[in-house]
Amino acid sequence: MLCILEFIFYPDLSNHRKEAEINEGRKRIDIVYNNTSRKGFLYDLYEKYDILAHFIMVKCKNYSNDIGNQELDQLLGRFSKHRGKFGISTSRTSKDYTTLIKRCNDIYRDTDNLIIPLLDKDILHMLEQIKNGNFNIGVDVLLQKYTEIVFPQ
Repeated sequence: MLCILEFIFYPDLSNHRKEAEINEGRKRIDIVYNNTSRKGFLYDLYEKYDILAHFIMVKCKNYSNDIGNQELDQLLGRFSKHRGKFGISTSRTSKDYTTLIKRCNDIYRDTDNLIIPLLDKDILHMLEQIKNGNFNIGVDVLLQKYTEIVFPQ
């Protein structure tokens, strides 16, 4: 997932770190990227949406079950004013995608932190689009999911 996300979001994400230790090693973040974007959604996080995103934190879950509040809270606990307040949660699938988006909305509404979920089907869709020449698909998908979180059904 580390290399796939860097490929999808190149050149906006760089300098990845796997299992980055924080709090003197008491906690870890699965993947951390530098946010090197100069335009588009990842750049706009701070400029337009007032969400600090110096670093992009990613939590990877190899789950066949839905991601719950506990898993989202785990990523939320890695956010700070120094690292940023934006992250991506990756997982295999979601049987109840509407509830997952509502959980992300709860976090956004209550804490001003943003977690965007990416499922395997999202990753495969983005890779297929890149194969067909759509190199902006990564940030387009993030913006679409951000809109779903802000305006859940």
